[in-house]
Amino acid sequence: MRSYTRAFVAFGLGILIAMALLHLPALSAGSRASLAFVHLTLFGWPAAIIFAINYHTVPYFAGADFPSERSIWLHFWLFVVGLLVVVAGLARLGQQWLVIGLAIEFAASVVFLANIVWLFARGPKRAEGPPEASASQHDLDRAGTLATIFSGLLLPLSLLLLLLYETHTIGPLWQLAAEHLATLGWIVMMIVGVSYHILPRFSGREAHSGRWPLGQLALYSAGTALLVLGLGLAHAVMFQAGAVLVTTALVLLAWIVWPTLKVRRDSESEPAAATTGSAGR
Repeated sequence: MRSYTRAFVAFGLGILIAMALLHLPALSAGSRASLAFVHLTLFGWPAAIIFAINYHTVPYFAGADFPSERSIWLHFWLFVVGLLVVVAGLARLGQQWLVIGLAIEFAASVVFLANIVWLFARGPKRAEGPPEASASQHDLDRAGTLATIFSGLLLPLSLLLLLLYETHTIGPLWQLAAEHLATLGWIVMMIVGVSYHILPRFSGREAHSGRWPLGQLALYSAGTALLVLGLGLAHAVMFQAGAVLVTTALVLLAWIVWPTLKVRRDSESEPAAATTGSAGR
């Protein structure tokens, strides 16, 4: 594990431990402290762990290395400083510092997205190349890569909406829309991408493939867009339609990956053992 990956993991775990210790005091201290706690929940420790996973695993699946570690460290420090300034602005320092912190967080998210794009476009190829995949895994990898890219795009978009809200450019309903975009878009979409890439390989079992993964991704993307727009525009029908599509897509995701979660029974290895024994005799 590279030093920058360990840095993201360590910072994320530190934030998580601090949140656990300060949970009740934060909730009892008033609404602004609670807002800081919510921001850490959405953009703090989960984001740090997601960044670490991407920087550690994406080069493996891309068969290439990041062109520059400096840009990754730039992302790390922008992320750390931006997050801490936002929390300080919410908890005590006020609106001006909150806006500054959100601007830094937005810049950090753009640098993260640029690092991933730079990896695929200019990253030096590894000698071993990307891992080989079956035809079914190829379908899953394609959907997983698209989900990861969409997720990376939605992170700066959600932060931009928060920044516009805090500068009174858009209405208060967009704050809730931005938070839904962060959870359903940035976080869940990243989980979808990782699930498609990792679960079949780790379990040794194939998931449902073909057109199902791309269909699930399209359904989920459409549902998230309708849900977020419905919140921001106060359009109840649009919000409800988005909620139905998101729920359907999540059920479909569970069905796609379910075969990878089945426990391998001992009886499945008996034919192989019997064949080996017969060959020995």
